[in-house]
Amino acid sequence: MTSTEIRETLTEVGQAVEVPPVDAVAFQARVRAARRRRTAGRTAVATVAAASFVVAATAVVDLAGEPDSPQVTSAPDAARLPRHLVGFVVDGHLVVSGPDGQHLTDVPARNVLGVARGQVLLADGTGALVAVPVDGSGVPGAPVRLLEGEVHQAWLDRSEDRLTATDAHDRLLGKDLHHDGWTQLRGSGPSVAASGAGSWVESDTDGITLRTDGVAHPLRTGRGGVTGTQIAGGTVMVQSASGVQFYDLSGERRLGNLGGSFGALSPDGTAYAAVADATERANGMNPAVFVMDTISGDEQPVTGIPADQAGDGVVEWSAGDTFVVVTRSLTSTERTLWECTVATGTCLATYVDDTGTLQLTS
Repeated sequence: MTSTEIRETLTEVGQAVEVPPVDAVAFQARVRAARRRRTAGRTAVATVAAASFVVAATAVVDLAGEPDSPQVTSAPDAARLPRHLVGFVVDGHLVVSGPDGQHLTDVPARNVLGVARGQVLLADGTGALVAVPVDGSGVPGAPVRLLEGEVHQAWLDRSEDRLTATDAHDRLLGKDLHHDGWTQLRGSGPSVAASGAGSWVESDTDGITLRTDGVAHPLRTGRGGVTGTQIAGGTVMVQSASGVQFYDLSGERRLGNLGGSFGALSPDGTAYAAVADATERANGMNPAVFVMDTISGDEQPVTGIPADQAGDGVVEWSAGDTFVVVTRSLTSTERTLWECTVATGTCLATYVDDTGTLQLTS
């Protein structure tokens, strides 16, 4: 037989064999169990630190109403630790990483909003809005639920240390992280697409509207639907089929049409960082990572992420001049968390995940 005939014969045999489906739930359970066995005894000192933090808050229980889950700490190469504290999700659970170490927790997490006032703020898979306190060494403590009921969306305004969220009735609620209690900012109404700086963007069949100090400002975004919005400082960002566009809080358009690059505004709204996705990479987008001044339009390329990596559409700022991004390998399931610094114009890989579950937000 020729090599072609052999290949065709083997293909026919492979197609004729029925392969039983993988039990995904059981497989993931085995993965989690193996990971916990590997990490359980690595750093006894960090475990003691976590336990002492829990003792100081004995009245706090986790979201399931059970005693606090133990924190497990890993010890990566110090050269790969980020300069600023950051929270992210691996295998559906929160990981907290900073200059003093990396901490894998049993806290369920779906979306990490960011770090503010010594706590990681996140939403879990049930729609609960949660704060995880972090001590001076970056060791996370017991999760605390911040708002009763399900939260549809939530936003962290790091420039003013404020949280806003929409509840099951589409009411917009706000909270100053320096004080207890929530304030209703708006009753039930159109869907809220973004919130921050005392303003919010509403979305309905007529388009999107910016509301600031009780005044409505319709935003003209050009053709196509809106795929993302953000408010930070005095800047509103809108991502649509026409590209990325920037507006003032008065609704006046400032800059626009940056192509299709997904990214995020810095906490003060003066910079926008973006990372090329797989399609943009394939089309030769260069630079793959850049930071734009949202007032002048000047761009700064950022290097360090290799050509076999593509962004997943999510960028989060961990400090005024530093942002993090998750990329996925174009040749494997591996995902990597990068910390990028504007001052140096470079990115450093701080966490590599071979399970393919690493994310900042789902």
